[in-house]
Amino acid sequence: MQRGVKVQPTRRAMLLMLIVSVLAALLSLVSALGTYAQPVEARTTEAWYSYQSSVGFDWAADVQKGKFYPDTTMRPDQLISVKGPVEPPLFHRVLISKFTDALEVRIPYSFKADRPAPMNVKWRVDGTLRLPGIWEQQYPLMSPKEYTVSGAEASGTETLKIPIADLLADIEQTRSLGILSEPMELQIKPVLEVTVDGLKQPVAVMNSPEFAVVVRASTTEVDDARQSKVDKNYAEVKVVPISMKLVGLDVAVATVRQVSVVALLICLLVAAGILWFGRKKPDERSIRQRLGANLIVARGMELPADAAVVDVRTPKELIQLQHQADRPVIRVGSSYYLQDGSVCYRLSMPGEEGDD
Repeated sequence: MQRGVKVQPTRRAMLLMLIVSVLAALLSLVSALGTYAQPVEARTTEAWYSYQSSVGFDWAADVQKGKFYPDTTMRPDQLISVKGPVEPPLFHRVLISKFTDALEVRIPYSFKADRPAPMNVKWRVDGTLRLPGIWEQQYPLMSPKEYTVSGAEASGTETLKIPIADLLADIEQTRSLGILSEPMELQIKPVLEVTVDGLKQPVAVMNSPEFAVVVRASTTEVDDARQSKVDKNYAEVKVVPISMKLVGLDVAVATVRQVSVVALLICLLVAAGILWFGRKKPDERSIRQRLGANLIVARGMELPADAAVVDVRTPKELIQLQHQADRPVIRVGSSYYLQDGSVCYRLSMPGEEGDD
């Protein structure tokens, strides 16, 4: 038995929920647009190893002191310089062959890294003596060396003696036989190989310049003193996420973007759900239109104490009962009541509220 009916503010609550959902959706949209306007990642370069490799070439000439040479030892900077026909320019120093006894060649080498690591060093100096276009042969200069170092540097210097007087005698002897004998070229090729382990990946270094001594009957040309340098930095490019301040916390832009998009979709779904469930259903519009003046809207009603409440399942049944009883239907909130004697027929319509 129902003594009274009170109206629940359903439509007002749904309207409030709809407003909150729309505002939250707008906020999520602004946040998403803001994050899409800026990158989510940045590229940084992190150097993890670097080195400098150097192989040099220097020499001094043992000469016969006299009219042409004021001393028995001549340095490259004391001799005439001649530019060779190559690009980039390569300069030679010129000696008078018959007054030159030997060359003392110094070949320093070094390898310096920015941090210590186990390294294997191989060092040799190859020599090739040739008469261009006619013959050539290996010219022994030094025996190969190989050693290991557990540090950041390896260095050394090789000193070689090249007998210019002997090479000049060979030229004169060959010429006396009527055979082409000059120019006689000596190619000097130092080879420095370093393999470094214990890093992110093995590093192999090769530095192998070439230096030349050209002996003729009249003059001897020697490459000017110089150095062959190899510098290299190994770096790793990393992709790191960009963060932004959010409520005092550093939050990745990608995370904010994803959360904003998800929140926007949820808010739109909630708003759509509210609009869907709050819509006027065809059955409700039909019952109002068909009842017309026989429908009374009330804020509440008191049922007689002895009234029996019978629930009606469809609007069609309630309309048929109203035609039979010829009595008005009272609408209270989402329920419709038809009083017929001691019986009260009730039709509940979910989603309906009190006054529109």
